[in-house]
Amino acid sequence: MVILTRCSACGHSNSHKHSEGIYDVEITKVQSKDGDFILKGKTDAPDGSKILAQGTYTKLDNEASAVDDDNYSKVSDHKFTMQLDTNDSTKDEIKRGLKIKVKIFAIEKYSISFKDYYLTKKVRKIITKEIDPVTLTVDSKLADYYIDDEDDSDETDDSDSDDSDNDSADTENEKSDAKSEDKSETKAEDKETSKSDNSDAASENDKSQSNDDSSSKNADNTEGTTDNSSQTQDGKVYTGNSNKIIGNARTRKYHVPGQAGYNMNSENAVYFDSEEEAQAAGFVRSKR
Repeated sequence: MVILTRCSACGHSNSHKHSEGIYDVEITKVQSKDGDFILKGKTDAPDGSKILAQGTYTKLDNEASAVDDDNYSKVSDHKFTMQLDTNDSTKDEIKRGLKIKVKIFAIEKYSISFKDYYLTKKVRKIITKEIDPVTLTVDSKLADYYIDDEDDSDETDDSDSDDSDNDSADTENEKSDAKSEDKSETKAEDKETSKSDNSDAASENDKSQSNDDSSSKNADNTEGTTDNSSQTQDGKVYTGNSNKIIGNARTRKYHVPGQAGYNMNSENAVYFDSEEEAQAAGFVRSKR
């Protein structure tokens, strides 16, 4: 269960109204879903008021949204349910026990478009002085969306072992077939010894050239895959080292090169050639 605490300096009730139509809120329930906090609360703000949140990573952005909807969470019958963008609310690595402080409030009239993720200077000034932070603690369930657990790696290793056994069986069959083919070719070669000698000599030259080409290609391929192997070591992908756009199938968010990175299970990694492609697939860009 996710732990919720309020700042010890907290002195406002959920009925307190500030200037600019800003209201305090009271968080009544905390859960997590797809790597984000899901919060339920109550407030005396009128119906239709928008719920906003300011994290500690950047003071300019709104980190609150409606659950599973790219829009503001709104008050209805003095209650609300909101989704808090966990990864974008803090600069720290998301892990079990991490405490994240956010200022959550309701605002009666707010004309800024949700997609701008913006808190105006006037609003920031008011909440800095008058809104107390809520402290949320990351539990193991939420942390699992950002940090791979060992069970996933074990399953991957077992799968690789099974594939290895199958490959060995296939190799034995190939050797048996090759021996049969060699016997048939030997009978044919006995009939024309001189032609066979010339053919063997030419074949040896071709094999030597082929081996040289193959070695060169293998060297090139090894150099080209070095970066990828480091990213997927132990079944993990670190988004911060990638030069491609990587989406997380669990959180439905994507990261572009240059953004802060985190570890994810390689099975959840989805690669895109452009942000337009990622957005068309239903992914949302992470603000970090």
